[in-house]
Amino acid sequence: MRLITRLFFLFLPFLLHAEESIHLNNVHIYRYPNSVSRAVPPGIIPESSQIIHSTELRSFGIENSEISVILKNPMNTEQLLMYYEVLLKGMEWKILQKEKKENKTILLAESQVKKIVTLIIYPDNEFSLVKIFLRRNYNF
Repeated sequence: MRLITRLFFLFLPFLLHAEESIHLNNVHIYRYPNSVSRAVPPGIIPESSQIIHSTELRSFGIENSEISVILKNPMNTEQLLMYYEVLLKGMEWKILQKEKKENKTILLAESQVKKIVTLIIYPDNEFSLVKIFLRRNYNF
């Protein structure tokens, strides 16, 4: 019995953050995913981030048309804002809106190939919570 109890508490952290996934037609929902879709631009998820949630809406075959990601990062709000501004400018994205409010910071940007990203950063004591919404516009 003691061995079972020890094993339970040893593996409990892994069980709490194990990847879960739900697939409903074109919607794919992941909780604590190991990675995100390849459609997410490189660098959008900073190193040392823990991905909490990811949702993908697929249309037009296998292309992702909308993706949302929620993550925790140890950087504070100002550091994350600077990180994203430098990253987006380096990727030649146009920053359309930057708004700071009491409890959140919003950044809206558009790429040359009509991808739109919205970043919402919420401060917390030990980490920042980042919500990323990425959408690809298909205007033919």
